[in-house]
Amino acid sequence: MSVPRYIKGDKVAVLISPGYGAGWSTWASDNQAETMLFHPTIAKWVEDGKPGGEFKIREILGLLFEEDDMPYVGGWDGLQIEWLDEGMAFDVTEYDGSERLISMIKLPFVA
Repeated sequence: MSVPRYIKGDKVAVLISPGYGAGWSTWASDNQAETMLFHPTIAKWVEDGKPGGEFKIREILGLLFEEDDMPYVGGWDGLQIEWLDEGMAFDVTEYDGSERLISMIKLPFVA
Protein backbone atom coordinates (compact mmCIF):
# COMPACT_ATOMS: atom_id res chain seq x y z
CA MET A 1 0.00 0.00 0.00
CA SER A 2 1.37 3.38 -0.97
CA VAL A 3 1.68 6.03 1.72
CA PRO A 4 0.07 9.40 0.89
CA ARG A 5 2.48 12.23 0.12
CA TYR A 6 2.60 15.87 1.18
CA ILE A 7 2.62 17.70 -2.16
CA LYS A 8 2.92 21.39 -2.99
CA GLY A 9 2.63 22.19 -6.67
CA ASP A 10 4.72 19.51 -8.35
CA LYS A 11 7.03 18.94 -5.37
CA VAL A 12 6.83 16.10 -2.85
CA ALA A 13 8.04 16.48 0.73
CA VAL A 14 10.65 13.86 1.64
CA LEU A 15 11.69 13.70 5.30
CA ILE A 16 15.33 13.15 6.22
CA SER A 17 17.46 13.67 9.31
CA PRO A 18 20.88 14.88 8.08
CA GLY A 19 22.43 15.34 11.52
CA TYR A 20 24.70 12.73 13.05
CA GLY A 21 23.44 10.47 15.82
CA ALA A 22 20.24 8.81 14.64
CA GLY A 23 18.62 8.35 11.26
CA TRP A 24 14.91 8.73 10.59
CA SER A 25 13.65 6.44 7.84
CA THR A 26 16.96 4.58 7.65
CA TRP A 27 16.59 3.44 11.24
CA ALA A 28 13.00 2.33 10.68
CA SER A 29 12.02 -1.20 9.67
CA ASP A 30 11.23 -1.92 6.03
CA ASN A 31 7.48 -1.75 6.64
CA GLN A 32 7.85 1.67 8.35
CA ALA A 33 10.31 3.43 6.02
CA GLU A 34 7.85 4.76 3.44
CA THR A 35 5.60 6.24 6.12
CA MET A 36 8.61 7.84 7.83
CA LEU A 37 9.75 9.35 4.50
CA PHE A 38 6.47 10.71 3.17
CA HIS A 39 3.53 10.84 5.56
CA PRO A 40 1.77 14.20 5.14
CA THR A 41 1.00 14.60 8.85
CA ILE A 42 4.68 14.25 9.77
CA ALA A 43 5.77 16.52 6.90
CA LYS A 44 3.30 19.24 7.91
CA TRP A 45 4.49 18.97 11.54
CA VAL A 46 8.09 19.50 10.37
CA GLU A 47 7.06 22.37 8.09
CA ASP A 48 5.28 24.02 11.03
CA GLY A 49 8.47 23.95 13.13
CA LYS A 50 7.88 20.66 15.00
CA PRO A 51 5.46 22.06 17.62
CA GLY A 52 5.20 19.89 20.71
CA GLY A 53 8.58 18.28 20.04
CA GLU A 54 9.17 14.63 20.80
CA PHE A 55 5.86 14.27 22.65
CA LYS A 56 3.94 15.32 19.51
CA ILE A 57 5.88 13.13 17.07
CA ARG A 58 5.30 10.14 19.33
CA GLU A 59 1.61 11.02 19.35
CA ILE A 60 1.51 11.24 15.55
CA LEU A 61 3.36 7.95 15.13
CA GLY A 62 1.01 6.36 17.67
CA LEU A 63 -1.83 7.04 15.24
CA LEU A 64 0.10 5.53 12.31
CA PHE A 65 1.62 2.41 13.89
CA GLU A 66 0.56 -0.27 16.34
CA GLU A 67 2.09 0.02 19.82
CA ASP A 68 4.25 -3.07 19.29
CA ASP A 69 5.48 -1.71 15.91
CA MET A 70 6.53 1.81 16.91
CA PRO A 71 9.56 3.12 14.99
CA TYR A 72 12.62 4.56 16.68
CA VAL A 73 12.28 8.36 16.86
CA GLY A 74 15.82 9.37 17.82
CA GLY A 75 16.30 11.49 14.69
CA TRP A 76 13.12 13.58 15.11
CA ASP A 77 14.85 16.80 16.20
CA GLY A 78 16.99 16.97 13.05
CA LEU A 79 14.15 16.24 10.64
CA GLN A 80 13.92 18.44 7.61
CA ILE A 81 12.04 18.43 4.33
CA GLU A 82 13.71 17.95 0.98
CA TRP A 83 11.35 18.95 -1.83
CA LEU A 84 11.66 16.62 -4.83
CA ASP A 85 9.93 16.69 -8.20
CA GLU A 86 6.93 14.39 -8.21
CA GLY A 87 7.95 11.05 -9.77
CA MET A 88 11.69 11.53 -9.10
CA ALA A 89 13.42 8.26 -8.17
CA PHE A 90 15.76 8.35 -5.17
CA ASP A 91 17.21 6.45 -2.26
CA VAL A 92 18.29 7.50 1.22
CA THR A 93 21.78 6.71 2.45
CA GLU A 94 22.93 6.96 6.04
CA TYR A 95 26.29 7.18 7.77
CA ASP A 96 26.43 7.44 11.57
CA GLY A 97 22.80 8.56 11.56
CA SER A 98 23.30 11.31 8.97
CA GLU A 99 20.90 10.79 6.08
CA ARG A 100 21.13 12.16 2.55
CA LEU A 101 19.24 11.62 -0.68
CA ILE A 102 20.81 10.14 -3.77
CA SER A 103 19.40 9.63 -7.24
CA MET A 104 19.98 6.33 -9.00
CA ILE A 105 18.55 4.30 -11.84
CA LYS A 106 16.83 1.51 -9.87
CA LEU A 107 15.46 2.70 -6.54
CA PRO A 108 12.96 1.60 -3.93
CA PHE A 109 11.18 4.97 -3.49
CA VAL A 110 9.61 7.42 -5.95
CA ALA A 111 8.37 10.89 -4.99
